[in-house]
Amino acid sequence: MLLVLLAATGLRLLGLDRSLTVDEAGTVSISSASDFWAAARKDVHPPLYYFLVRQVQTLSLEFTAPRLFSVGCGLGLVALALHCFRKTPTAALVAGGATAALPGFVLFSQQLRQYALLFFLLALALALAAQTCQGAATRRTPFLLSLVLLGAAATHLITVFFLLALCPLLLWPVRTGHLRSWITNLLPLLPAGVLALWLKYHFITPPESLGGGWWISADARVMLAAGRDAFGYSELRWLADAWSRHAPGGSWPVLGGAGLAALFAISTAWSWRQRDPLALILLLSAVVYCATIAAYSCVFKQVFMTRTLLPALLPFLAGLARGIGTHPSAWQRSAATAAVALYVGFTAISPARLALVPEAGLRGLAAAINATCRPGDLLVVFRSMDYSLAAYDCPPAGTVVMFFDQSAAPEPQMAELQRRLGRLQARRRVLAVYRDDYYLQQFRAVFDKAVAEISRHGWKPGPDGWQEADLGLIVAGPAAAP
Repeated sequence: MLLVLLAATGLRLLGLDRSLTVDEAGTVSISSASDFWAAARKDVHPPLYYFLVRQVQTLSLEFTAPRLFSVGCGLGLVALALHCFRKTPTAALVAGGATAALPGFVLFSQQLRQYALLFFLLALALALAAQTCQGAATRRTPFLLSLVLLGAAATHLITVFFLLALCPLLLWPVRTGHLRSWITNLLPLLPAGVLALWLKYHFITPPESLGGGWWISADARVMLAAGRDAFGYSELRWLADAWSRHAPGGSWPVLGGAGLAALFAISTAWSWRQRDPLALILLLSAVVYCATIAAYSCVFKQVFMTRTLLPALLPFLAGLARGIGTHPSAWQRSAATAAVALYVGFTAISPARLALVPEAGLRGLAAAINATCRPGDLLVVFRSMDYSLAAYDCPPAGTVVMFFDQSAAPEPQMAELQRRLGRLQARRRVLAVYRDDYYLQQFRAVFDKAVAEISRHGWKPGPDGWQEADLGLIVAGPAAAP
């Protein structure tokens, strides 16, 4: 078990000093705001995580320190999985190994975002609900469950769907009882539900109220991609492609081996010989979560994404571990544990490789701007890049900055851009920094028009630009500029 924790620690510390992402820069912007509560109310997420990061930032201004808080939450999840199945070694290895190495859990344990904390709190709530399901609850269990779920609701509103996923576990012991016993067992879910509703309607800014609205549509391809990423298939696909380039047999040895391993582990956990109802109830909880979040995405707005699907893995992996650990055949328990280890090991290779050779990211973009900008240059900053660059003390002093929100009304902004360009000195340059995200793609025509306006005024894009993944920098100057 110690080896699992050591492996989990190594994976989470690997590349921890990499550049911030744009979303992480948003966390830094909110948590370090002079008026914290006003900044928190303008975001789409509840404030608990931002508040905790703000406290950590009082100890250190380095980004690694608050990231270590996420590392701690991620390791807490692994330790909790090992503790819950400590009496069944094979189950402990399955649950602990999967939470230690699956890419989604590793990635969010390294980021300045609320998901590592959320996953830990939801896993703790799942463990308390499982105690109730098994009839092992104490008098404190309902209170502790309610308290943990309140913390989860104050971290992310996706907790509401997890409340529904806990219902099968809480109702199973009283399935033949009266309505009063049903209400009593479900009562610990009520405070978190009420808090989530209050936060949604009276505290945070709803996503649809943001400039440009909620940009992700309920597309089946988006939902399938989220499922692939959550279960590590995207990493398997990368490994299979790499294998096919360097070894005979194409990609099938990797995909086929991982697929057979997954099928064998699942068939072992939930076979017809399975006599443990908890394994099936945990599977039902995972299905309830996926079904409700998918239905909400189709009827209201799309929230079916990798990060919001990962909570479904908590009951799924717990049921998988429970089913394998209680299987009557010793050799099949061992083989299924090895199959899970093979699958999880395959999915962990690609993230480890990327951590060893990280992208330059925002740090590289800020360095490129600071090296390129001269006093008097005009820097056009498109949406979401303003707070992103501020995290790295960019742009340098003397730079004229104009913020351009491509999702807002374009006419006033185009007029301001024309005015700025008209006043720009002849030998100065124009830099445009952007992120090719959903907002830019949705308002591509506005972005293209702004870039064309820069060219129309005589500043032509040159070879000094910078591009990596979805981050880009355009450097334009007059023909006479050096």
